[in-house]
Amino acid sequence: SSSGDLLCSGGVVAWSTISRNLNMRLIACCLCLSGSAPAHVALGADGRVARVIAPASSRQSRSWRVKSLVAIGLKADNNSRQIIDDMLLPVINEEVLGGIEAEFNTVRDLFSNKVSEASEALETVASKFTPITVLVEEYRTCRSNERTDLDEYERCMANRQSELAGYEQTCNSLLSQAEAVCSEKRRAATMELPASTCTPTEFDLSDGQTAASRLSDHKTVIEGLEAQVHEAMQSYMAKVQNCSDSEASAAEACAAWERFAAEDSCQLEHEKYMRQHEQCNQELPHLEVEICDFGYGVRRKCELEEQVSEMEGFIKDHNRTDMWSEADRQDEWHAVQTAACLLEAARDETDLSQEAASSCAANRPYTFSFNYRTDQVQNIAGRFSCTDSYPFTWHIIGASSEFFNDVTFEYSADSTVAPYEFCSGPDGAVPPSPAAAPEGPPAGPPPAGSVEPRTKGYATTATTTTTTAEATTTTIGAQVWHLVDDPQPTERGVSVGSVTGGERYEISLNIRPSGSSLYTWSCIFSVGDGDWRLPGIWFLPHGSRMHIRAGKHGEDAGCDLEQGLPWDEDSRVVIRVDETGLLETTINEVKVCEAMVPLRPNLAGESLDVWAVSSGNIPAPALISNMTYRSYRL
Repeated sequence: SSSGDLLCSGGVVAWSTISRNLNMRLIACCLCLSGSAPAHVALGADGRVARVIAPASSRQSRSWRVKSLVAIGLKADNNSRQIIDDMLLPVINEEVLGGIEAEFNTVRDLFSNKVSEASEALETVASKFTPITVLVEEYRTCRSNERTDLDEYERCMANRQSELAGYEQTCNSLLSQAEAVCSEKRRAATMELPASTCTPTEFDLSDGQTAASRLSDHKTVIEGLEAQVHEAMQSYMAKVQNCSDSEASAAEACAAWERFAAEDSCQLEHEKYMRQHEQCNQELPHLEVEICDFGYGVRRKCELEEQVSEMEGFIKDHNRTDMWSEADRQDEWHAVQTAACLLEAARDETDLSQEAASSCAANRPYTFSFNYRTDQVQNIAGRFSCTDSYPFTWHIIGASSEFFNDVTFEYSADSTVAPYEFCSGPDGAVPPSPAAAPEGPPAGPPPAGSVEPRTKGYATTATTTTTTAEATTTTIGAQVWHLVDDPQPTERGVSVGSVTGGERYEISLNIRPSGSSLYTWSCIFSVGDGDWRLPGIWFLPHGSRMHIRAGKHGEDAGCDLEQGLPWDEDSRVVIRVDETGLLETTINEVKVCEAMVPLRPNLAGESLDVWAVSSGNIPAPALISNMTYRSYRL
């Protein structure tokens, strides 16, 4: 109009709100000329026309408006033809139709690139899977060999136990025999003389015959007594020799027992087992890293597969307001070509009818063919499904060969956790609870000579024993139990004492990590029954970081420390829980964590067992010492 506004589809579009760009004005006039329904004109970042949507459903209206505009002054004169040829049609062909083509190319390239990216992710996953299965089988073989070596070691230890018991029995039997023989020697060391053997105190010499007779009789008695004493002396000397021989035999047997108890007769078997165990431990981290990479690769492949599917849905959709819909783009192409045909008809003063415009536009078809890469997309969806669990199974060695079990780890598609429970990464791993943790390898026997002679040596299967700790009152309202003094290893099924609970409680001990770290949870101690930990400490897998828990099992209240305890050094660990449920832990008098934990009802006065370690847990590779428990009645 003369005011600069655009009159389109019965409405007024404020010229100032669009652009004063000449090309924009001309294409807007073109749309008005062609009788477009409400047109959508999109400008690029450079201010040039990037996109025009003119629904084809308004062809009749466009024809009428073209005729109306022609009737009011747009004549097919040279000036009009020049405007159409030099400005309007080039804008349609170069900018509008070119924009549609560019948009098609953009969508095609985005989709194609996404499919290629998903295909690459799939091939990466596929390339990892077979080598991982080989690694798992090699690791299973390694653990199987470890179990064979462990069986040999346990058989050696069982034979050692049997031999040790035989040495002990022989020693004790010979000691008993020596004691019996030496008792006879001691009894034979004295001999009572009969009173009748005493020499007469006087003789009646006036009666020579009687005196001589008495003297002869006495001589006979003395000779008999002399014979008895001589015989008793010979018997005694024989018993002395027998006693000496018996004591020597017993001493030699007991010395042999002590020598056997002190030597490591299964050293070779244990070293062979430990070498195999260490070899398997060295293989495990690499295996876990490869499986974790595989798991994250599956997750990435599934994310890309979902994006491909989403893109394909957008492309096949209708009536969108963005660039994705291929159907919208085809409609837009036909509408713009119809507008171009009407302009050309107006320029050439030819037929402006609907049939003519449609016929003209039909001769200018949408020539771009979208390739959905169906085979490739189906291949992406058909291999390494996002719903499979991709299990990997290998052997776990426990405290003895009876705990040698297969454990299966499965892939999790849940993005809030790691793909496999042993993985660490940006999502973080969620390990199993200590009570459900798989068994770990035994820490090995104590070194030779570290046990007192005449003990039964190292036991591969621990038996449950109970000791009683004495409680002494030290301060008003507090009781202290001295549970462990000298360093001792953690051992399955061993209670180090019983204590009485209080509204507040505190446990302190020295912990010295020793040996090698385990690849699973391992327990240092726990107080209470299986439902409550009052408190308990575990080592997290692959190191000496402490997992400290107090409260009801399953509520997972406590702290996981960021730093591990130093190996082969004592660390003083103190855990306090007050009447409000505040748990505080210090290491060498430095506070390392605080947490709120649930309090057990009616704990005060209740008898509690202190386990190092309970039968349901793997013993930690550590020595504990100077362990005390305090409870307070408020």
